[in-house]
Amino acid sequence: MQRHAPLALVLLILFLQMGHFSAADELHRSFANPPDSANAWCYWWWLNGSASKEGITRDFQEMKRQGIAGALLFDAGKTGADVPRGPHFMSPAWRELYKHAVREADRLGIVLGVNLCSGWDSGGPWVTPELAAKKLVGQETVVEGPGRMTVALPRPVQGFYHDIAVLAHPMPADESPQRDRQEIWDRRRIVDLTESTDEQGRLTWEVPAGAWRVLRIGYTLHGKPIQCVGSGPVGLEIDPMDASAMDAHFAETGAKLIADAGPLAGKSLQYFHIDSWELGQPTWTPAMRQEFQTRRKYDPLTYLPALLEKTVDSAETTQRFLADYRRTVADLVAANYYGRLRELTRQGGLRGTHPESGGPFFKHWIDALQCEGIKSLPGTARRDPAGHFARCAGQDQGACRRRCDGRRSQARPGARSK
Repeated sequence: MQRHAPLALVLLILFLQMGHFSAADELHRSFANPPDSANAWCYWWWLNGSASKEGITRDFQEMKRQGIAGALLFDAGKTGADVPRGPHFMSPAWRELYKHAVREADRLGIVLGVNLCSGWDSGGPWVTPELAAKKLVGQETVVEGPGRMTVALPRPVQGFYHDIAVLAHPMPADESPQRDRQEIWDRRRIVDLTESTDEQGRLTWEVPAGAWRVLRIGYTLHGKPIQCVGSGPVGLEIDPMDASAMDAHFAETGAKLIADAGPLAGKSLQYFHIDSWELGQPTWTPAMRQEFQTRRKYDPLTYLPALLEKTVDSAETTQRFLADYRRTVADLVAANYYGRLRELTRQGGLRGTHPESGGPFFKHWIDALQCEGIKSLPGTARRDPAGHFARCAGQDQGACRRRCDGRRSQARPGARSK
């Protein structure tokens, strides 16, 4: 047995070398003649929605000739004055052009993705205020006791508005109402007056002795419309923390596009997209209090003044709550915006989504790597904090790393970038 050991070792080495050379040869052949899965994709802009069946066919023929394997159909604006305006996004005329694109992509073997908005991010004229992005607001009033009184608390904003809570906190005895309002709100001394305030904002309260700050807290519209609108029309952005908002948006866009594609849904039409995060930072959603309690295991009610730049209990406690709050927002965006989009897309028979959920995020309450792991093809917009597009170097290395880390950690077949 020992006499044959060297021979077996030599044969093993030769076998391993043959496998190495075979793998190297295959890599060389694949590099010289890459499969379609390794070929480039492109953004396919329908500027101002201006497209024609003849132009669609010509574009796809040129893509095929140049080895482009996939295209993202993107209705968008920011064009010159001479660019003609096509039919409105998702109008019957626009959908006829889209159906032609799906058929031509199938004929030429090109993968098609579609951006679910005219411009970015997610929205349109079908988005009602109840489904639109929201922010938390507050208005403070000083009352003095003792005695029973009815006070008309001013609305923090006019227009769309809903109350969340009314909280009161005693003022220090040596503080006048005109002084800076940076005193600490002690949670043990906060009084919840929500049930004592009617729908018109009238507070009826047996006010204890002393001066009290009464904080009316509510939410209003974040107010950001969709941007870079092409064929139009303009509309509000959806609430990215509310799954029902994504459901309503998808019903007006993705569901109709899947129906229009018919048997080609999942074949040539494979992906849906929402573009780079241009929404800013929404700070509230109607289910926030319940979602926070479920995810963080405590009630945020008496901590809400911290969201209006007040110190609650201490600077450390305030920062710990704000970190929990930002984490909750991030979890809701991941689950109810990017996650819900992927669920609806997969339910419709498509392969998945490739939104720019990797950025650009600089100060937003979003976990980019968490979102990268949700989508089918990780991707990002490569920009610096000033909004300029950047290479994968210097200040933008983080976005590129997130995209690559998302691909590796979730075993995705590829990644994309703008």
